[in-house]
Amino acid sequence: MILSQVLRAVGEAATFTVVDAATYRRALRTAVTLVDNALSDPVEGTIITVLREAAAGAGRSTATDLVEVARAAADSAAEALGRTTGQLSALRNAGVVDAGDAAC
Repeated sequence: MILSQVLRAVGEAATFTVVDAATYRRALRTAVTLVDNALSDPVEGTIITVLREAAAGAGRSTATDLVEVARAAADSAAEALGRTTGQLSALRNAGVVDAGDAAC
């Protein structure tokens, strides 16, 4: 379900336009909104946390190059992934990250 909302956001952002840095930022922001609205109880430490941080990283980037903005998003997502074990006790106890997070 989460992946479908992310793909929906990408599709909507890219409709009738060139996929550039601004389009990518918009797609990630929209994905966060769609996923937040689709989940009845979003839990921090899961894929939504990583997605939210990827969108924030892209938004903080001042780059105009798509690759640079995507790299900023990926770097922020990787940092968020590393913090997820501290956000959910089940993950902390098992010493793992959420499987959905790792797929990002």
